[in-house]
Amino acid sequence: MKKIISIMILLVFLLGCSPSFYFEDHTLAGDKYVLRNGLTVIVKKNPSTDLAVFDLFVKTGALTEQGRNGISYLTSRMLFTGTKDKNREELVDFLESKGGNFKVMPSIQYNDLRIVVPSSEISVALKFLVEILTSPSFEEFDKEKKFVLDEIKEKKDSPFVVADLLMYSKLYAGTPYANPVEGSEESVNSISLDEVKDYFQKWYVPNNMILVVSGNVNDDLIDEINKVFSFVLKMKEVPLISFEFSDIVSGKFEENKFTDSYYIEIGYRTAPAVNEDYIKLKVLNGLLGEGPASRLYFSLREEQSLAYRIESASPTIKDTGLFRITIVSSDPEKAVSEALKQVEKVKNEAISLKELNEVKSRVKGRYAIMHQKSYDKNEYLGIYEVVGKGFDFDHAYPFAVDQVSSLDVQEMAKKYLVNPVIVVVGPVHGGEVKSVLE
Repeated sequence: MKKIISIMILLVFLLGCSPSFYFEDHTLAGDKYVLRNGLTVIVKKNPSTDLAVFDLFVKTGALTEQGRNGISYLTSRMLFTGTKDKNREELVDFLESKGGNFKVMPSIQYNDLRIVVPSSEISVALKFLVEILTSPSFEEFDKEKKFVLDEIKEKKDSPFVVADLLMYSKLYAGTPYANPVEGSEESVNSISLDEVKDYFQKWYVPNNMILVVSGNVNDDLIDEINKVFSFVLKMKEVPLISFEFSDIVSGKFEENKFTDSYYIEIGYRTAPAVNEDYIKLKVLNGLLGEGPASRLYFSLREEQSLAYRIESASPTIKDTGLFRITIVSSDPEKAVSEALKQVEKVKNEAISLKELNEVKSRVKGRYAIMHQKSYDKNEYLGIYEVVGKGFDFDHAYPFAVDQVSSLDVQEMAKKYLVNPVIVVVGPVHGGEVKSVLE
């Protein structure tokens, strides 16, 4: 009898005191919670600021558009046009009257809805978020569509953007990564309001979102978020989308543009962020083209005056990777040739310990600089969580850099910096894209 009573007491205790969160994890990078409805919340305290920054990462972007290129960005913009209780002006005033502001930051892998408020107005930010997520009115559809179309036209005037879009279209052909974030004029014009509403219902669900909050916040914040979001946002099944990458067709692709200089990109497909090579590629990037002390900068700009601008990047991507060298030059042939020589030099010559340590210091220094502001911290925490690396990697990053060896860097160059796609935008012959396979 005593045993039966004990079991009954235990059941009552468990039923009456079920935990508020499905999962929680506390690390030096921040605190992570997964609510019962699947919403992931990451909190990073920063008592030295008077602001609170909310970044809602919705795992949408070009990856989830399924042939309706541009619908993800258009949908995220439509959320700020009004709700059932407030028109656009009233919604904006609700936030700005308390010293807050908001913006939409689209990408191929996600849409980031950012809200910044004084730390004393956190409840305003939460109410604002709940309202746009639960009762959007989807007003002014034609106005928002025109805004996106104007943005697409404007970007055609930027040789940097033209080069970037051409690079992605060749390096990731046949996958969503080849599609522009804003869409094309043709694709955006074909999107209907009903399609936007359906897209919102399908993808803007709590188990497909990550809310990152940083700034001067107190210990009660997560309980307030849980209370506000747990019952108004319901978990739904999220469609699984898969695609395959085809073999790279390396070559040189040119697009005519009436500019004073040539805008060049040399791109290589590398490894996804979850791959162990990710951090090694970051160090390789530091060696080759990150900052004035890098090899490419010193050789092409300082020594030979072949480039007005020269840099490299190795961005954080979920399903694939990219190593990109960007050059602005009046002599594209010599600039590309010298850049490729520097790539080959890394493959063929050992990197001294002295240079490696200098590179690591620069990479970690850039990491520190990019974490000075709350919204910068939010961005890294969110991106690492979106791509599957895990938010806590943000704290581990500098320690991972320390583990990279000279041989690691050299092996990365040999393994990934092959079969380049070379893009040249500028006053080339003819007005259409040309492919000259090398």
